Amino acid sequence: MRKLISLALLLSPLLAGLAFPAVGDTVIYDNVRYIITSETDSTSTYEMSLYQILEAPRIVIPDKITYGGHTYEVTSISEDNMSIYPQNLERDVYIDKIDFSLAAHIDTFPMSATWTGCTDIDTLILPPNLNYAAEFYALCSTEGYDEKESRYLGIKRLFSSGTTDIDIESFQSCYSLVEVDLSTTAIDSIPGSPPPVRGMFDHCYWLEEVKLPETVRFLDGSTFAFCTRLNSVRFLGSVVSYIGQSAFAYCIFLDSLDLSAQTRLKTISASLCNGCTSLRSVLLPPSVDSIGRSAFSGCVSLSEIEVPVLDPIPVEENVFSGVDKSSCRLIVPAPSIGKYRAAPVWRDFLNIESGDLLTITVLSADSLMGGVTGTGVYRYGDNPYIAANPARGYRFTRWSDGSTEQYRRLTLTSDSTITAYFEFDPEFQYRVSVRTADRTMGSVSPTTAYARHGETVTITATPLSGYRFTLWSDSVTANPRDIIVTRDTVLTAHFAPYTPDTFAVTLLCDSAMGTVSGSGRYPEGTAATLTATPHEGYAFTRWEDSHGLTFTDNPLTLTVTCDTLLTALFREDGTGHAPADDDGCAAWVTPDGTLRVRCPGCRLMELRTVTGLTLYSGAPADIPLPMPGIYILTLDGRTIKIIRP
Repeated sequence: MRKLISLALLLSPLLAGLAFPAVGDTVIYDNVRYIITSETDSTSTYEMSLYQILEAPRIVIPDKITYGGHTYEVTSISEDNMSIYPQNLERDVYIDKIDFSLAAHIDTFPMSATWTGCTDIDTLILPPNLNYAAEFYALCSTEGYDEKESRYLGIKRLFSSGTTDIDIESFQSCYSLVEVDLSTTAIDSIPGSPPPVRGMFDHCYWLEEVKLPETVRFLDGSTFAFCTRLNSVRFLGSVVSYIGQSAFAYCIFLDSLDLSAQTRLKTISASLCNGCTSLRSVLLPPSVDSIGRSAFSGCVSLSEIEVPVLDPIPVEENVFSGVDKSSCRLIVPAPSIGKYRAAPVWRDFLNIESGDLLTITVLSADSLMGGVTGTGVYRYGDNPYIAANPARGYRFTRWSDGSTEQYRRLTLTSDSTITAYFEFDPEFQYRVSVRTADRTMGSVSPTTAYARHGETVTITATPLSGYRFTLWSDSVTANPRDIIVTRDTVLTAHFAPYTPDTFAVTLLCDSAMGTVSGSGRYPEGTAATLTATPHEGYAFTRWEDSHGLTFTDNPLTLTVTCDTLLTALFREDGTGHAPADDDGCAAWVTPDGTLRVRCPGCRLMELRTVTGLTLYSGAPADIPLPMPGIYILTLDGRTIKIIRP
């Protein structure tokens, strides 16, 4: 429930020794009765509420008063049916004006405050810091009807005095109101709803003029419905984006409706001006893209409709029901006259003309370099604002009419087209932003750099211990890397936990002669143990790698630094010749049937079959054996039996 406003008075002692009024005591000051609500003196502050307004031509509610040697600050309106009341209840109170403009501490008008008995009040000025007011029907309740004036008695004029956003519930059925001026406030919306719920000024029969502040953006449904004497609603700003259904319905004195400045308004709601029989002219904004059913139905006096929209808006037949389309002027942009003459409903108007409407088209010579604003439909003599907005890395140079003003106004005398030109800005610096995907894994440098078009920036990703750099967000893996700058650039370095590279160790042998163990993948730098185990009747001779290197250790301990292929060589036990300490000669048969001979210092080698056929004679060499079997090898006179399995 909304808090009720109270009029409180700040107490500063002026005369020592005077009796201090107690809470609940009433005080009359300038024909106003107040009630004391606080006597807390820890801060010398006391509160008092407005209780009754008595008879006087003009009443001014101050921000503070002095009474009984003390100064009080007025802070609230009494919750106890505060009212305007004659001292003698047999006659009316004649008050011309009630002015709250000095009452800076009042921020609420409660529902319980009613201006009863006020037959001749003319003006009510609201407090400057008012932020909530209950339904003004309670404040403007009437005490009679003036037969001579044929009108209700009560408050006629209501004015704001501050710049706050007042939450006003309603002026519904304030029959006596003639003028409302809220122009100084910061009101954002005028509440209301479509029928059968009533709007804010609904049924204010005698209301003639309303001034709304620059801040108003929304007018809800039925806002001014049945304000039968309303002839002027002044939109002081140009930010209205919504006007609800039946907002001006049956305002039979409304002469014109000018919405041309409300360039944020997209929709003309249903029944907006339904039954406005005196409405002569309607000016719509160029932003409108829809018109609801019966929006101008019954506007029998309508003689001019201005629609500054290039493409005709689809509308229903009943939108202009009752309008004399043979005499009413339909004013549209000159390039669109043909479109309106062909469009359903619009073509029923026999007088379609351009009037004072002019079209300006604002273009960009290159939309990649920059954009423009200002295209629209305007009136003859208007000064529309146009702007050239270069994209990053470019600059505005000129308009097609030679002007070099980037932001300017035009004076329109004819339909116009104007083009903005841009160029590359050689002094412009692009920004290179370098990020790390995870700060716990690594850092980058620089984090931000600036460079002109075509310049080079070097960026580096540095992993923390236990992590490694993987790639940049554009999938490039180079690190550090050079970037040639042609635009604003954002790059992110990605890291991953460090896992040492692994290499494959592959072992081969003649499985008929023996087995090998130790094959597999090993992390870089690992010491692998490789073992060759001959079968019975065979003996290990040595290891040989794919490059011809040999190793005689068995088991062999190998530090893994790359992929490695080793072959374990065996010989038939007793048929081969192992290296001896005296000469170091060795001969054996490889799995592919090649006789290998290693005999330092040996000068003559002969190889024969068991039948005596000489296969080779000469310096020691590796000889392919033609087929399995037994061979006789002679090395400098020593004979060795060789078997190829």
